[in-house]
Amino acid sequence: MTSKTIQSTTQTVKKPSPNKTPTAIAAQSSVLLSELPASNLETYLLLWLDADVNKTAHNIETAVQFRSINRHFLTFDRIDECEKHIRQAKDEKVILIVSGAYGSDIVPRLQDLTQLNDVYVYCGDKAHKRWADNYPKVRGVYIDSRILMIDLLEDHKIRHKINDTITISIFSRDDASNISRDRQSHIAMFMWLQLFVEVLCRMHHKSDAKEFEDEYDPEKAIWWYTRESCLYRLLNKALREQDFDIIFSLRVLISDLAKQLKKEHNRLIRTSNNNQPVLRIYRGQAISTAELNLMKSNAEQFITMNNFLSTTFSRKTAVKFAKQVTVNNDVERILFEMEADTRLLTKPFANIEHLSYYEEENEVLIMLGSIFRITELYYNERNNIWIAKLILCSEEDYDLKEIFS
Repeated sequence: MTSKTIQSTTQTVKKPSPNKTPTAIAAQSSVLLSELPASNLETYLLLWLDADVNKTAHNIETAVQFRSINRHFLTFDRIDECEKHIRQAKDEKVILIVSGAYGSDIVPRLQDLTQLNDVYVYCGDKAHKRWADNYPKVRGVYIDSRILMIDLLEDHKIRHKINDTITISIFSRDDASNISRDRQSHIAMFMWLQLFVEVLCRMHHKSDAKEFEDEYDPEKAIWWYTRESCLYRLLNKALREQDFDIIFSLRVLISDLAKQLKKEHNRLIRTSNNNQPVLRIYRGQAISTAELNLMKSNAEQFITMNNFLSTTFSRKTAVKFAKQVTVNNDVERILFEMEADTRLLTKPFANIEHLSYYEEENEVLIMLGSIFRITELYYNERNNIWIAKLILCSEEDYDLKEIFS
């Protein structure tokens, strides 16, 4: 039997409430963006391999719940077809849910594939834990689908925070006087994206808001963005890949995010403590080896990340996220230690914990396109993590003006 994509029915969605369950949230977002292919919405590919995957009412219902967590979802009832699909998915990040019997066969062969991110063994026999414990990518052995769903959702949230690579661009003061055609094109693309977003944020979109209708409230833009929904994943992916068609489709959300963040930034400036005008914030994540090497060779230069940047006041929390990154030849752990001065004219940033879907995370959100100066980069052997110290740049920075003039 070939792989099967689980389809879900769609209904009219009511105005969101902070009390909505994660499943309901994911379903709302799927309705909102149902015209887009699932592969365009998700960073990860979720697979379920089981001989009886499509044969029982319980499994079919469970599959619908899996799909509500990750829309790019396929089921398989044959090992050979599933293994072939995973081996060919070299540009994907695969999460595999597998029965105990099939898992003991397929996991040893796939464990070392870079595209295989995590494995969840879902079966009726905890004895499978004996073989599963030998493979680091196996997250656990589950008998209860409800517990699996909770862990899968929580792990998925963490995965998006640490493994969603952020597109990094480096700008050097040398570029102002000695610029190659490639660097010129690189800077032009960055400036074009900045201008594109600026235009989107200035657009009037009363009619455009019709597409969100009952589902969306501009005053809850940050709340919508911080939820674990496909809207969050789609926007980050579009910004990372510079997919301007999707960015334009999400112009309402981008514009409202920018406006709400600017409003909170102004409030922060008015209420900031003059004795502590500089915020120290942190972000732990994965970074590609190529981007890390680029940073190493550009000390004291400028870096920008083309996403809304989620950070925290808690260094401990950021380090915890970074430590969950699986290091290999292509990926390293990195902790960004950032300073943001409320006295300078910068891109907006603000504490959004009172506006976020996850109020307990003590989160500071930084506007996309913000530029930082790299002041230090070194390897912390105690925590096995790279540390990058950054300072958020003023838009009046002389060196920046030299580069972009």
